[in-house]
Amino acid sequence: MKTVKLLIVVLVMTYTLSLKAQEKYEYAIAVYKVRTLKVGELSISRDGNYSETEVNVTGKAPEDLSPLVEAVNKMSLDGWEVYNTSAVANNNLFRTYYFLRKKKN
Repeated sequence: MKTVKLLIVVLVMTYTLSLKAQEKYEYAIAVYKVRTLKVGELSISRDGNYSETEVNVTGKAPEDLSPLVEAVNKMSLDGWEVYNTSAVANNNLFRTYYFLRKKKN
């Protein structure tokens, strides 16, 4: 019986320590919307802040994601990494989502 109790205590302690060892992240979303063949919108949500910028589409819309890639590249210099992407198209509105995360210090 003592062996079982000891084993349970060791398992609980190991589980508790492993939970604390998990890495913590901050999250952000960068969205690029192409409304027309000439006008797009880049929005970024991170750290409780939201910014939105209108951009002129100079390449082949909606395939040219240069404004989004440029913004994400700048964020990567601050430690952000892309961990997922998604694209949605409906009613001539094309949206591309980049989901980013950064390890908390």
